[in-house]
Amino acid sequence: VWLSSFSSLLHIHQLRRSFQLICFFFFFQAEDGIRDAQESRGLGDVYKRQVPGLLAALRNHSRNGRIQANACAALGNLVFKHPGHQQQVLASEGLELLLMALEIHSKDESVLVFSTFWMRNMAAELEQNRTQLCVLGATLQITKTLQRFYTSCPIATNCVLIMRILAGNADGAAQQLCDDGAAEAIIEAMSFHSGCPHLGHTVASQSFLREGCGALVAIAQS
Repeated sequence: VWLSSFSSLLHIHQLRRSFQLICFFFFFQAEDGIRDAQESRGLGDVYKRQVPGLLAALRNHSRNGRIQANACAALGNLVFKHPGHQQQVLASEGLELLLMALEIHSKDESVLVFSTFWMRNMAAELEQNRTQLCVLGATLQITKTLQRFYTSCPIATNCVLIMRILAGNADGAAQQLCDDGAAEAIIEAMSFHSGCPHLGHTVASQSFLREGCGALVAIAQS
C-alpha cells in the first residue's frame, strides 16, 4: 500500500512538472511572437523624439533653472555634429528658447554653462545656425554673459569659442561683436586669468586663455 501511494504521488508530480513546462514554452513563444510583430526602433529614432520633448520643457518651464540647465545640457549633446537634430532645433524655434534661457537665467551659473555649451555646438556646424544666432542678437547676449562670469572657466571658454566661430564664419558678426564690447570683455577676462597665480596654472584657465586669443584674432582679422 505504501509503495502504491508513493508511486501515485510520483506520477502526479511528473504530470504537474510536464504541465508547467508546457505553459512555460507556450508563454514565451507567444511573447516572442508579440515582440516580432512590433516595429523595431533604433536609438536614432529615440534621440530624434527627444529633441521636441526637450524644447517643450524649455518652453513650458522657462523659469525653472534646474529644468533649463538639464534640457540645455541634453540638447547640447544631441546636436553635437548632428545636422538632423540641429534642423529640428531651428524648425522649432529652439535658438529663441536658448537665448531666452540665457536672458532669464543670466545669474544662474549652471544654466549659463550648459546653454553656452549648446550654442557652441550649434554655431560650430551649420551656416544657417550662425546666421540665425546673429539675427537674434546672440553676440550681445554672449558678450554680456562673459562680462558677468569672466571668472568662470567653463562659461568664459564657451563664450570666447562662440565669438571666435561667429567672427570667423558669419557675415557682420565681427563688427557686431566689436560694437557690443566683446574685445574689451575678452581682454578683461584674460587679464584676470593670467594675473591670478592659482587660476593661471590650471588646465581650464590655460584653455580659456588659448581660446580667448583665438577669439581676438578672429575679430581683428574679420
